[in-house]
Amino acid sequence: MSALAADAGHRIVLSSYADVRDAFRQHDLRQALYDAGGAVMADSLITLHGDAHKQRRRVENRLFRRGTFRWWELNLVPGTIERSFAGPLAAGSADLVQLGRRTIMYLTAMVAGIDPPATDAAAEELEQLARVFSAGATAVHSTRDPAELNAEVAAAMAAFDAHFLAPALARRTELIAEIGVDMTRFPSAAHLVSWAKFCPQIHQSADKSRSKARGKGNPWLAGTVGRIVFSASRTDTFLGARYRRLARRRGKPKAIVAVGNSVLTVVYHLL
Repeated sequence: MSALAADAGHRIVLSSYADVRDAFRQHDLRQALYDAGGAVMADSLITLHGDAHKQRRRVENRLFRRGTFRWWELNLVPGTIERSFAGPLAAGSADLVQLGRRTIMYLTAMVAGIDPPATDAAAEELEQLARVFSAGATAVHSTRDPAELNAEVAAAMAAFDAHFLAPALARRTELIAEIGVDMTRFPSAAHLVSWAKFCPQIHQSADKSRSKARGKGNPWLAGTVGRIVFSASRTDTFLGARYRRLARRRGKPKAIVAVGNSVLTVVYHLL
């Protein structure tokens, strides 16, 4: 096709369905829409090509397993929506655009492995950073001075790394260091939870059954999960709400075990 045979750097016009079809069949086809996005879009799946794209896809495919989607549907999404709607419901009114943006931001952050903001101020900061990132990603359409926009994006990324990414990464790194990354040795999330001794024990004798405290597992893992639960308990998240609800009804020790169970279930599905 002559339209695709043009030299690199020249504008190519696709004037027919056949041209478009052949264009999409070119293995070296590269998009250029986000080239101006700079650091915001660097190494993202949409801008990678060839082997780099395949390697990133293999990593991210873990997020799209059926079991992971199911867990998100039953646990992550309802809790996130509940937290997003809590403030507007208490106030009796809301800006629907703002509410939708905040809900999507929480969901995106949690899927990406960023701990949900624990305060309204932190939520406002993360939302403002997201706006800056969006402007940087679509810089090709911006009428602003490119140098000014790039400087603003760089400052936002530094703030995001310090206030959100680094703390979340540190907590997850500490947890993974204790349990490893090979989940194939655990047939299910329940097996991981049982191995970590983050489930209550049931002792039976004749026709009598009684529950006992969890068993003695890895003390370092227990401490790590406990710290994660403690941090989550102070947030307006699904895990935080679950902890507070159980702590009121069953006491703090049992709430820690139950929420630790949920934390390990999340880890299993993500790894």
